[in-house]
Amino acid sequence: MKVFIEILKREISLIFANMSLCFLVFVFPLMYGLFLGEIYSEKIVKKIPIAVYDKDNSKLSRLILNYIQSSRTFNIVSKGHTLDELKPDLRRENIIAFLDIPKGFQNKIKKIEPANLTMFVSGSNYMLANLTKTEMQTIIQTVSVGTKMQAMGKTLGIPKQKALSIANPISIEMVKLYNPWFNYLDFLGPGFWMAALHQIMLLLGCLLISREFERGTFDTLFKMARGSVWYLFLGKVGTYFLIMLLTFIVYFIAVFPRFDVRITGSMFTMITYSALFILCSICFGLVLSTVFKRSINGLKGVLLVGAPAFLISGYTWPLESMPPLIQWIAKCIPITPYINGYRKIYDEEGTFLEILPYIDHLLLLTIICIIISYVAMKIRVKKYLGSLETSE
Repeated sequence: MKVFIEILKREISLIFANMSLCFLVFVFPLMYGLFLGEIYSEKIVKKIPIAVYDKDNSKLSRLILNYIQSSRTFNIVSKGHTLDELKPDLRRENIIAFLDIPKGFQNKIKKIEPANLTMFVSGSNYMLANLTKTEMQTIIQTVSVGTKMQAMGKTLGIPKQKALSIANPISIEMVKLYNPWFNYLDFLGPGFWMAALHQIMLLLGCLLISREFERGTFDTLFKMARGSVWYLFLGKVGTYFLIMLLTFIVYFIAVFPRFDVRITGSMFTMITYSALFILCSICFGLVLSTVFKRSINGLKGVLLVGAPAFLISGYTWPLESMPPLIQWIAKCIPITPYINGYRKIYDEEGTFLEILPYIDHLLLLTIICIIISYVAMKIRVKKYLGSLETSE
């Protein structure tokens, strides 16, 4: 413990002596979290710009337009223009969708005949496209059922209750679990926050050993560690582990509430699970720091691993749907097991037992990283001591 405290004090003093490192360790994680949170602070996409061409100009078509305009999802920015006239706006995403209401639409409904509306949606942004499609279907279905009931009552004299059963013979009640409003922030925000912290931890781990050799201070550090690689690792990794653990706690008790993102599971489970992730990520960076002689090469490794890590983690796209090689690479990166278990805790009321497979995965990665780092470090220390003896 005495050795650990000595190295801890040394590392803290080095951090505060270097403004860039101090910014990276203390300021950047919180600033990055607040910045990413602000991007999705609206949570729900509102007022998607759409265009409507009402060829029917009937009471029913105007009712549909009123429903669309009164919804929080859509904003009708253009009326009375054809699709050909508006294609440049679709390409520039000035409008996301174009709704075409054909002539004779109301008459077909009155005769209880099929009447189709046509909607063209820009697929450039699939999230907006899916939201537009879903919300428009809901609006049209609402108007459709009510209109059919009215038409059957007036034309065929069918009572209201019977008309309802004919107009909507099968009803389904959809109950949305876990992020029921499909908030962007509740889905993407926590994922982006962890991806950013993962990158920072890889970066810190990557600089632990290589910069000591580059600055010519490794000899002092090694003597402080009593010539033990284990003591050296304990002091170095332990220092940044404690700093990052404090950062994670700040996220959970300050950043999450700041953007009204609720952690539905146990806070103790979340912090304990995150502590293992922190250890695994720093040890992963430590591998790069011990294997590569120059820190610049380690930084290249961080960029190579960290940049695509979130995309291939399975958070936004199922891991099982990726090619086998990509799946294998993803499973070797700490954020993959962590972020999927993490989502279960914060969003799905997950318990410790439910995330146990992810814990086992992180433990295995951590042990592998420690073994590789230890072997690489022993080889490097042996060469270093050999070079000192030769110079003497």
